[in-house]
Amino acid sequence: MADTTDLFSGLELKQEMIECAIGRCSSTELQKIAAGLTGADEDAEASRIATMRTIRDKLDEVIDPTEKGSLFLKLISLVPGRMLHRISDIVVKGQDPNDSRTEDNSRVADNLDQSMADLMKNTTFRKEFKIEGKVGRAKDHINMITLNGQIAEGKRKGYSPEEIAAAIKRAVVPGEMKTYLDSMTELSLEDTLTFIGSALKERSSSELFQSLSNIVQIDGEDAQTFLMRVMELRQKCLLVSMKPDEVQYKEDLVRTMFLKSIRMGIASDAVKARIEAIIDRDQDISDSALIQAINKIASEEAERECKRGGVVRKTVKFGAVSTQSQANPQLDSERQRSSEVSDLHQTVNKLAEQMTVLSVEIAKLQSRNSPKATPPKAVLRRSCPSCAASNQKAACRHCWECGDSDHLFRDCPKKLN
Repeated sequence: MADTTDLFSGLELKQEMIECAIGRCSSTELQKIAAGLTGADEDAEASRIATMRTIRDKLDEVIDPTEKGSLFLKLISLVPGRMLHRISDIVVKGQDPNDSRTEDNSRVADNLDQSMADLMKNTTFRKEFKIEGKVGRAKDHINMITLNGQIAEGKRKGYSPEEIAAAIKRAVVPGEMKTYLDSMTELSLEDTLTFIGSALKERSSSELFQSLSNIVQIDGEDAQTFLMRVMELRQKCLLVSMKPDEVQYKEDLVRTMFLKSIRMGIASDAVKARIEAIIDRDQDISDSALIQAINKIASEEAERECKRGGVVRKTVKFGAVSTQSQANPQLDSERQRSSEVSDLHQTVNKLAEQMTVLSVEIAKLQSRNSPKATPPKAVLRRSCPSCAASNQKAACRHCWECGDSDHLFRDCPKKLN
Protein backbone atom coordinates (compact mmCIF):
# COMPACT_ATOMS: atom_id res chain seq x y z
CA MET A 1 0.00 0.00 0.00
CA ALA A 2 1.28 3.48 -0.83
CA ASP A 3 2.46 5.75 1.94
CA THR A 4 -0.30 7.83 3.52
CA THR A 5 1.03 11.05 2.01
CA ASP A 6 1.93 9.74 -1.47
CA LEU A 7 -1.42 10.50 -3.09
CA PHE A 8 -1.70 14.06 -1.82
CA SER A 9 1.90 15.27 -1.88
CA GLY A 10 4.42 16.03 -4.59
CA LEU A 11 1.64 17.10 -6.95
CA GLU A 12 3.87 19.49 -8.86
CA LEU A 13 6.41 16.74 -9.58
CA LYS A 14 3.63 14.37 -10.60
CA GLN A 15 2.23 17.00 -12.93
CA GLU A 16 5.63 17.46 -14.56
CA MET A 17 5.93 13.70 -15.15
CA ILE A 18 2.36 13.54 -16.49
CA GLU A 19 3.01 16.39 -18.92
CA CYS A 20 6.22 14.70 -20.05
CA ALA A 21 4.40 11.38 -20.53
CA ILE A 22 1.41 12.69 -22.49
CA GLY A 23 3.78 14.76 -24.60
CA ARG A 24 4.43 11.55 -26.54
CA CYS A 25 0.79 11.29 -27.59
CA SER A 26 -0.29 12.14 -31.10
CA SER A 27 -1.99 15.44 -31.94
CA THR A 28 -5.38 13.75 -32.18
CA GLU A 29 -4.94 12.08 -28.79
CA LEU A 30 -3.84 15.36 -27.21
CA GLN A 31 -6.91 17.11 -28.63
CA LYS A 32 -9.16 14.46 -27.08
CA ILE A 33 -7.40 14.83 -23.72
CA ALA A 34 -7.72 18.63 -23.82
CA ALA A 35 -11.41 18.43 -24.75
CA GLY A 36 -12.08 15.97 -21.93
CA LEU A 37 -10.34 18.11 -19.32
CA THR A 38 -11.85 21.45 -20.35
CA GLY A 39 -15.28 20.23 -21.45
CA ALA A 40 -14.91 22.06 -24.78
CA ASP A 41 -15.18 20.65 -28.28
CA GLU A 42 -12.13 19.26 -30.00
CA ASP A 43 -10.23 21.82 -32.04
CA ALA A 44 -8.82 19.91 -34.99
CA GLU A 45 -7.00 23.00 -36.25
CA ALA A 46 -5.12 23.63 -33.01
CA SER A 47 -1.40 22.97 -33.12
CA ARG A 48 0.33 20.44 -30.91
CA ILE A 49 1.97 23.18 -28.84
CA ALA A 50 -1.33 25.02 -28.36
CA THR A 51 -3.07 21.82 -27.26
CA MET A 52 -0.33 21.02 -24.74
CA ARG A 53 -0.56 24.58 -23.44
CA THR A 54 -4.32 24.14 -22.93
CA ILE A 55 -3.75 20.93 -20.94
CA ARG A 56 -0.99 22.54 -18.87
CA ASP A 57 -3.13 25.61 -18.09
CA LYS A 58 -6.01 23.40 -16.97
CA LEU A 59 -3.72 21.47 -14.60
CA ASP A 60 -2.10 24.68 -13.30
CA GLU A 61 -5.36 26.41 -12.40
CA VAL A 62 -6.26 23.73 -9.82
CA ILE A 63 -4.46 24.18 -6.47
CA ASP A 64 -6.47 22.13 -3.98
CA PRO A 65 -4.94 18.62 -3.78
CA THR A 66 -8.30 16.87 -3.69
CA GLU A 67 -9.51 18.67 -6.80
CA LYS A 68 -6.18 18.10 -8.53
CA GLY A 69 -6.34 14.43 -7.59
CA SER A 70 -9.82 14.22 -9.13
CA LEU A 71 -8.46 15.94 -12.23
CA PHE A 72 -5.63 13.38 -12.41
CA LEU A 73 -8.21 10.56 -12.14
CA LYS A 74 -10.18 12.15 -14.95
CA LEU A 75 -6.99 12.37 -16.97
CA ILE A 76 -6.39 8.64 -16.48
CA SER A 77 -9.69 7.88 -18.19
CA LEU A 78 -8.79 10.15 -21.13
CA VAL A 79 -5.30 8.95 -22.02
CA PRO A 80 -4.83 6.15 -24.60
CA GLY A 81 -4.95 2.58 -23.30
CA ARG A 82 -1.23 2.03 -23.83
CA MET A 83 -0.48 4.84 -21.33
CA LEU A 84 -3.04 3.89 -18.68
CA HIS A 85 -0.63 1.95 -16.45
CA ARG A 86 2.08 4.58 -16.78
CA ILE A 87 -0.12 7.53 -15.83
CA SER A 88 -1.69 5.58 -12.94
CA ASP A 89 1.74 4.80 -11.44
CA ILE A 90 2.70 8.45 -11.73
CA VAL A 91 -0.48 9.58 -9.93
CA VAL A 92 -0.37 6.98 -7.15
CA LYS A 93 3.33 6.20 -6.69
CA GLY A 94 4.91 9.38 -8.07
CA GLN A 95 7.12 7.24 -10.33
CA ASP A 96 7.29 6.83 -14.08
CA PRO A 97 7.67 3.08 -14.81
CA ASN A 98 8.83 3.79 -18.38
CA ASP A 99 11.84 5.74 -17.16
CA SER A 100 14.73 3.24 -17.00
CA ARG A 101 16.79 5.75 -15.09
CA THR A 102 14.39 5.95 -12.15
CA GLU A 103 16.66 4.24 -9.61
CA ASP A 104 19.78 6.10 -10.73
CA ASN A 105 17.84 9.33 -10.83
CA SER A 106 16.54 8.68 -7.31
CA ARG A 107 20.05 8.23 -5.93
CA VAL A 108 21.29 11.27 -7.80
CA ALA A 109 18.25 13.26 -6.66
CA ASP A 110 18.88 12.30 -3.03
CA ASN A 111 22.48 13.46 -3.29
CA LEU A 112 21.41 16.65 -5.02
CA ASP A 113 18.72 17.27 -2.39
CA GLN A 114 21.28 16.90 0.38
CA SER A 115 23.74 19.15 -1.43
CA MET A 116 20.98 21.66 -2.17
CA ALA A 117 19.90 21.59 1.45
CA ASP A 118 23.44 22.28 2.61
CA LEU A 119 23.81 25.04 0.04
CA MET A 120 20.51 26.67 0.92
CA LYS A 121 21.46 26.83 4.58
CA ASN A 122 24.54 28.91 3.80
CA THR A 123 23.67 30.96 0.71
CA THR A 124 22.46 34.53 0.78
CA PHE A 125 20.41 33.99 -2.37
CA ARG A 126 18.14 31.52 -0.70
CA LYS A 127 14.47 31.87 -1.61
CA GLU A 128 11.97 32.39 1.13
CA PHE A 129 9.77 29.38 1.89
CA LYS A 130 6.11 30.01 1.00
CA ILE A 131 2.90 28.13 1.57
CA GLU A 132 0.87 27.80 -1.61
CA GLY A 133 -2.68 28.86 -0.83
CA LYS A 134 -4.33 30.41 2.21
CA VAL A 135 -4.97 28.85 5.59
CA GLY A 136 -8.45 29.54 6.92
CA ARG A 137 -11.99 28.28 7.33
CA ALA A 138 -13.32 29.06 3.83
CA LYS A 139 -14.02 26.29 1.36
CA ASP A 140 -11.30 27.40 -1.06
CA HIS A 141 -8.62 27.44 1.64
CA ILE A 142 -6.15 24.58 1.91
CA ASN A 143 -6.77 21.77 4.38
CA MET A 144 -4.40 20.11 6.83
CA ILE A 145 -3.36 17.39 4.38
CA THR A 146 -2.20 19.98 1.87
CA LEU A 147 -0.46 21.94 4.61
CA ASN A 148 1.36 18.86 5.93
CA GLY A 149 2.40 17.93 2.39
CA GLN A 150 3.92 21.36 1.80
CA ILE A 151 5.65 21.24 5.18
CA ALA A 152 7.20 17.88 4.27
CA GLU A 153 8.35 19.35 0.96
CA GLY A 154 9.90 22.31 2.80
CA LYS A 155 11.75 20.03 5.19
CA ARG A 156 13.06 17.99 2.28
CA LYS A 157 14.45 21.15 0.71
CA GLY A 158 16.30 22.03 3.89
CA TYR A 159 14.11 24.72 5.42
CA SER A 160 14.20 24.90 9.20
CA PRO A 161 11.07 24.45 11.36
CA GLU A 162 11.25 28.14 12.29
CA GLU A 163 11.16 29.19 8.63
CA ILE A 164 8.27 26.85 7.92
CA ALA A 165 6.33 28.12 10.96
CA ALA A 166 6.89 31.72 9.79
CA ALA A 167 5.61 30.82 6.31
CA ILE A 168 2.51 29.25 7.84
CA LYS A 169 1.80 32.40 9.82
CA ARG A 170 2.05 34.49 6.65
CA ALA A 171 -0.39 32.16 4.87
CA VAL A 172 -3.08 32.47 7.55
CA VAL A 173 -5.93 34.77 6.50
CA PRO A 174 -6.43 37.95 8.59
CA GLY A 175 -8.49 37.41 11.71
CA GLU A 176 -8.29 36.25 15.30
CA MET A 177 -6.19 33.21 14.38
CA LYS A 178 -3.55 35.29 12.57
CA THR A 179 -3.50 37.88 15.36
CA TYR A 180 -2.78 35.19 17.93
CA LEU A 181 -0.07 33.55 15.84
CA ASP A 182 1.63 36.88 15.13
CA SER A 183 1.68 37.67 18.84
CA MET A 184 3.27 34.31 19.71
CA THR A 185 6.71 34.86 18.17
CA GLU A 186 8.34 31.87 19.91
CA LEU A 187 5.68 29.32 18.95
CA SER A 188 7.21 26.11 17.56
CA LEU A 189 6.12 24.41 14.34
CA GLU A 190 4.34 21.59 16.20
CA ASP A 191 2.48 24.02 18.46
CA THR A 192 1.57 26.14 15.44
CA LEU A 193 0.06 23.14 13.66
CA THR A 194 -1.76 22.07 16.81
CA PHE A 195 -3.30 25.52 17.24
CA ILE A 196 -4.30 25.76 13.57
CA GLY A 197 -5.89 22.31 13.70
CA SER A 198 -7.90 23.31 16.77
CA ALA A 199 -8.89 26.68 15.31
CA LEU A 200 -10.04 25.06 12.07
CA LYS A 201 -11.99 22.50 14.12
CA GLU A 202 -10.26 19.54 12.53
CA ARG A 203 -12.10 16.35 13.38
CA SER A 204 -10.64 13.75 15.69
CA SER A 205 -9.53 10.33 14.50
CA SER A 206 -12.68 8.70 15.91
CA GLU A 207 -14.92 11.17 14.05
CA LEU A 208 -12.98 10.64 10.84
CA PHE A 209 -13.21 6.87 11.20
CA GLN A 210 -16.96 7.15 11.80
CA SER A 211 -17.31 9.34 8.70
CA LEU A 212 -15.29 6.79 6.73
CA SER A 213 -17.70 4.06 7.76
CA ASN A 214 -20.78 6.11 6.82
CA ILE A 215 -19.62 7.77 3.59
CA VAL A 216 -21.84 7.22 0.52
CA GLN A 217 -21.93 8.48 -3.03
CA ILE A 218 -24.10 11.59 -3.28
CA ASP A 219 -26.42 12.61 -6.11
CA GLY A 220 -24.59 14.00 -9.12
CA GLU A 221 -21.25 12.51 -8.04
CA ASP A 222 -19.50 10.01 -10.30
CA ALA A 223 -17.73 6.90 -9.02
CA GLN A 224 -14.24 8.34 -9.60
CA THR A 225 -14.91 11.46 -7.51
CA PHE A 226 -16.46 9.31 -4.78
CA LEU A 227 -13.34 7.14 -4.72
CA MET A 228 -11.12 10.21 -4.36
CA ARG A 229 -13.30 11.46 -1.49
CA VAL A 230 -13.02 8.11 0.32
CA MET A 231 -9.25 8.04 -0.23
CA GLU A 232 -8.91 11.57 1.16
CA LEU A 233 -10.94 10.63 4.24
CA ARG A 234 -8.78 7.54 4.73
CA GLN A 235 -5.60 9.63 4.54
CA LYS A 236 -6.95 12.12 7.07
CA CYS A 237 -7.87 9.33 9.47
CA LEU A 238 -4.40 7.78 9.22
CA LEU A 239 -2.60 11.10 9.66
CA VAL A 240 -4.67 12.19 12.66
CA SER A 241 -4.25 8.73 14.23
CA MET A 242 -0.50 9.35 14.37
CA LYS A 243 -0.96 12.11 16.93
CA PRO A 244 -0.23 11.01 20.51
CA ASP A 245 -3.46 12.40 22.00
CA GLU A 246 -5.77 10.74 19.44
CA VAL A 247 -7.35 7.30 19.26
CA GLN A 248 -4.88 5.08 17.41
CA TYR A 249 -6.40 3.27 14.43
CA LYS A 250 -4.14 0.72 12.83
CA GLU A 251 -3.55 0.90 9.12
CA ASP A 252 -5.07 -2.55 8.51
CA LEU A 253 -8.28 -1.57 10.29
CA VAL A 254 -8.56 1.69 8.36
CA ARG A 255 -7.89 -0.12 5.08
CA THR A 256 -10.57 -2.72 5.83
CA MET A 257 -13.11 0.05 6.51
CA PHE A 258 -11.89 1.87 3.40
CA LEU A 259 -12.61 -1.11 1.14
CA LYS A 260 -15.96 -1.74 2.84
CA SER A 261 -17.00 1.90 2.34
CA ILE A 262 -16.18 1.65 -1.36
CA ARG A 263 -18.30 -1.50 -1.75
CA MET A 264 -21.24 -0.21 0.27
CA GLY A 265 -21.15 3.45 -0.70
CA ILE A 266 -21.30 3.24 -4.51
CA ALA A 267 -24.77 4.14 -5.77
CA SER A 268 -24.81 2.12 -9.01
CA ASP A 269 -25.60 -1.55 -8.43
CA ALA A 270 -23.77 -2.54 -11.61
CA VAL A 271 -20.57 -0.71 -10.65
CA LYS A 272 -20.85 -1.98 -7.07
CA ALA A 273 -21.14 -5.62 -8.16
CA ARG A 274 -18.11 -5.44 -10.44
CA ILE A 275 -15.85 -3.52 -8.05
CA GLU A 276 -16.89 -5.80 -5.18
CA ALA A 277 -15.80 -8.84 -7.19
CA ILE A 278 -12.40 -7.24 -7.81
CA ILE A 279 -11.90 -6.38 -4.12
CA ASP A 280 -12.97 -9.86 -2.98
CA ARG A 281 -10.52 -11.40 -5.43
CA ASP A 282 -7.62 -9.23 -4.19
CA GLN A 283 -7.91 -7.84 -0.66
CA ASP A 284 -4.45 -6.25 -0.99
CA ILE A 285 -5.28 -4.40 -4.18
CA SER A 286 -3.16 -1.29 -4.61
CA ASP A 287 -4.58 2.19 -4.99
CA SER A 288 -3.27 2.32 -8.55
CA ALA A 289 -5.07 -0.88 -9.56
CA LEU A 290 -8.23 0.25 -7.76
CA ILE A 291 -8.21 3.56 -9.61
CA GLN A 292 -7.72 1.82 -12.95
CA ALA A 293 -10.50 -0.66 -12.20
CA ILE A 294 -13.09 1.89 -11.16
CA ASN A 295 -12.25 4.12 -14.12
CA LYS A 296 -12.70 1.23 -16.52
CA ILE A 297 -15.91 0.01 -14.87
CA ALA A 298 -17.48 3.48 -14.68
CA SER A 299 -16.56 4.20 -18.29
CA GLU A 300 -18.01 0.91 -19.55
CA GLU A 301 -21.21 1.29 -17.53
CA ALA A 302 -21.68 4.87 -18.76
CA GLU A 303 -21.23 3.70 -22.36
CA ARG A 304 -23.66 0.83 -21.76
CA GLU A 305 -26.31 3.13 -20.31
CA CYS A 306 -25.80 5.54 -23.22
CA LYS A 307 -26.36 2.76 -25.74
CA ARG A 308 -29.41 1.46 -23.92
CA GLY A 309 -30.91 4.94 -23.66
CA GLY A 310 -30.37 5.69 -27.37
CA VAL A 311 -32.53 2.79 -28.65
CA VAL A 312 -36.15 2.43 -27.52
CA ARG A 313 -37.83 -0.86 -28.35
CA LYS A 314 -41.58 -1.36 -28.21
CA THR A 315 -43.43 -4.70 -28.10
CA VAL A 316 -46.57 -5.09 -30.25
CA LYS A 317 -48.77 -8.14 -29.70
CA PHE A 318 -51.27 -9.55 -32.19
CA GLY A 319 -53.04 -12.42 -30.54
CA ALA A 320 -50.32 -14.94 -29.69
CA VAL A 321 -47.70 -13.27 -31.92
CA SER A 322 -45.25 -10.81 -30.36
CA THR A 323 -42.97 -8.58 -32.49
CA GLN A 324 -40.45 -5.88 -31.60
CA SER A 325 -39.84 -2.77 -33.66
CA GLN A 326 -37.27 -0.04 -33.35
CA ALA A 327 -38.94 3.31 -32.89
CA ASN A 328 -38.00 6.34 -34.97
CA PRO A 329 -36.33 8.86 -32.62
CA GLN A 330 -37.60 11.84 -34.62
CA LEU A 331 -41.15 10.46 -34.66
CA ASP A 332 -40.96 9.77 -30.94
CA SER A 333 -39.83 13.34 -30.36
CA GLU A 334 -42.75 14.75 -32.38
CA ARG A 335 -45.19 12.48 -30.54
CA GLN A 336 -43.77 13.59 -27.22
CA ARG A 337 -44.19 17.26 -28.13
CA SER A 338 -47.73 16.61 -29.35
CA SER A 339 -48.51 14.76 -26.14
CA GLU A 340 -47.13 17.63 -24.08
CA VAL A 341 -49.27 20.17 -25.99
CA SER A 342 -52.35 17.97 -25.55
CA ASP A 343 -51.67 17.63 -21.83
CA LEU A 344 -51.31 21.40 -21.59
CA HIS A 345 -54.69 21.97 -23.29
CA GLN A 346 -56.36 19.47 -20.99
CA THR A 347 -54.85 21.17 -17.95
CA VAL A 348 -56.06 24.59 -19.15
CA ASN A 349 -59.58 23.27 -19.79
CA LYS A 350 -59.72 21.68 -16.35
CA LEU A 351 -58.62 24.93 -14.76
CA ALA A 352 -61.28 26.86 -16.71
CA GLU A 353 -63.99 24.44 -15.54
CA GLN A 354 -62.79 24.75 -11.97
CA MET A 355 -62.87 28.55 -12.23
CA THR A 356 -66.44 28.45 -13.54
CA VAL A 357 -67.59 26.20 -10.70
CA LEU A 358 -65.76 28.40 -8.23
CA SER A 359 -67.46 31.54 -9.59
CA VAL A 360 -70.88 29.92 -9.21
CA GLU A 361 -70.13 28.88 -5.65
CA ILE A 362 -68.93 32.39 -4.79
CA ALA A 363 -72.11 33.90 -6.22
CA LYS A 364 -74.22 31.51 -4.14
CA LEU A 365 -72.32 32.41 -0.99
CA GLN A 366 -72.73 36.13 -1.66
CA SER A 367 -76.47 35.82 -2.27
CA ARG A 368 -76.82 33.67 0.84
CA ASN A 369 -75.03 36.18 3.05
CA SER A 370 -76.79 39.34 1.69
CA PRO A 371 -79.73 40.72 3.81
CA LYS A 372 -83.15 39.56 2.57
CA ALA A 373 -85.66 42.24 1.44
CA THR A 374 -88.73 42.30 3.73
CA PRO A 375 -92.06 42.53 1.88
CA PRO A 376 -94.09 45.68 2.60
CA LYS A 377 -96.66 45.29 5.27
CA ALA A 378 -100.32 45.18 4.17
CA VAL A 379 -102.21 48.41 4.82
CA LEU A 380 -105.33 47.77 6.93
CA ARG A 381 -108.29 49.69 5.58
CA ARG A 382 -110.92 50.67 8.27
CA SER A 383 -114.57 51.36 7.57
CA CYS A 384 -117.85 51.84 9.32
CA PRO A 385 -119.85 48.76 10.31
CA SER A 386 -122.35 49.23 7.49
CA CYS A 387 -119.71 49.39 4.70
CA ALA A 388 -117.79 46.56 6.28
CA ALA A 389 -120.93 44.41 6.24
CA SER A 390 -121.54 45.23 2.57
CA ASN A 391 -117.83 44.65 1.69
CA GLN A 392 -117.29 48.24 0.61
CA LYS A 393 -114.43 49.23 2.85
CA ALA A 394 -112.55 50.97 0.08
CA ALA A 395 -115.49 53.30 -0.72
CA CYS A 396 -116.40 54.06 2.89
CA ARG A 397 -116.63 57.84 3.64
CA HIS A 398 -118.45 57.52 6.96
CA CYS A 399 -117.34 57.78 10.55
CA TRP A 400 -115.84 54.51 11.57
CA GLU A 401 -117.39 54.79 15.03
CA CYS A 402 -121.06 55.83 14.48
CA GLY A 403 -121.52 55.50 10.73
CA ASP A 404 -122.62 59.12 10.12
CA SER A 405 -121.37 60.91 7.03
CA ASP A 406 -121.24 64.47 8.43
CA HIS A 407 -118.06 63.99 10.38
CA LEU A 408 -114.94 61.79 10.50
CA PHE A 409 -113.76 59.34 13.10
CA ARG A 410 -111.51 61.84 14.88
CA ASP A 411 -114.50 64.24 15.37
CA CYS A 412 -117.03 61.59 16.39
CA PRO A 413 -119.11 62.80 19.43
CA LYS A 414 -119.32 59.23 20.73
CA LYS A 415 -115.58 59.01 20.86
CA LEU A 416 -115.35 62.34 22.61
CA ASN A 417 -117.85 61.21 25.22
